[in-house]
Order: sequence, then structure tokens, then C-alpha cells
Amino acid sequence: MNISKAINAFLGQLLGVHADVEPRLRRRVRLLSAFLILMTVITLVGSFTLKPYSVNTSYAMLGTSGLLFITYFISRTRFYSLATILAVILPSIPPVAVIIFKPPEINLTAELMWLALPLLVASLMLTIRKTIIVAVSYIAFINIL
Repeated sequence: MNISKAINAFLGQLLGVHADVEPRLRRRVRLLSAFLILMTVITLVGSFTLKPYSVNTSYAMLGTSGLLFITYFISRTRFYSLATILAVILPSIPPVAVIIFKPPEINLTAELMWLALPLLVASLMLTIRKTIIVAVSYIAFINIL
């Protein structure tokens, strides 16, 4: 019983929301924080996994992981709208790094699938109009790549 209370307290601290956030947006900001933590961990693990194949791509992913971690802390402040924009933009850095450094062992299609998660965040955090703009931008981005 005490373990579940400790886990709930830890998650409350980890996903807590700034007091200035409107009550109707609190759940969304918690989801944003959870997404940023998840993407930070995934990108960090990916940077270590790619190190034997492409050092440059690995460093790009490590930098992206650091930026996502900083964005997590921004999402816990009253500047959560900036964190939302960064959460949509930052995950597009690793596919660009794969295009630029072109490691032969990495499939670009597999990298592009990670762009679906920021679209999910956009649909949860932004208005429908802004989400459509983000989706069209991502489609254009994928076509350019």
C-alpha cells in the first residue's frame, strides 16, 4: 500500500503542472510532460543504439534528447505553450540527421514513423486549425525528404 502511495507521489511530482495553468488545460499539460519524458528516453536510448553505425546521427539524437529534456522543464512552467511548439518540432531532427549523414544501416521509413507521435501531441494540445497546419507541414517535410 505504501509503495503505491510513493509511486503516485513520484508521478505527481514528475508530471505536476504550474499553478498558472488553466484548470481545463491541466490534463493536457500533464500529457505533454509525459510525452516529453517518453520521447527523451526513447531518443536517448536511440542515440546509444546508433553509435556503432553513425556517430554523427548518434550525436544529433543525443542533442535532440537534451533539447526534449529541457522542453520537459519548460512544459512545467507557465510557458507550456512554447513547450508544445517545441514538442512538435524537435522530433523531426533525427530523421533530418539520418538524411544528412546517410548511414546505410538505418531505414528512413522507420525514422519517419516517429513523426506520428508529435502529430498526436499537436492534436491534443493545439486547435484544429493549428493541428491541420502542423499535419500539412509534416506532409510537406516528408515529401521534401
